[in-house]
Amino acid sequence: MDGTMKPLFVRQIVFIAVGFAIGLVLTIFFGPIVGIAGNMAFLIGIIFLIQRRSRVFNSFRFGSRAGGSLDDSSVAVRYFCLSCGDEVKGKRCKSCGSQMKRAVF
Repeated sequence: MDGTMKPLFVRQIVFIAVGFAIGLVLTIFFGPIVGIAGNMAFLIGIIFLIQRRSRVFNSFRFGSRAGGSLDDSSVAVRYFCLSCGDEVKGKRCKSCGSQMKRAVF
């Protein structure tokens, strides 16, 4: 296991251990139905927490582009006609009139 995966592995083990401990304690003190319901509530809450944290951190991952959207002006898409190979700047090719085109990024 490399150094980048070790913190993730440790975090997963901690979540499993805490979930198991909460389920065990709730089962001992309140019965099996409350224990199972409490454990499920804990795990669902952890899932929502992880999703919320990842959404917040993903917005900072791509620099100025919020959330990694592709609506940035630095992405230039050019279209070329499939029939004659000329560059198309509208719906139809100026040379042959064909509507078939391919995108080149």
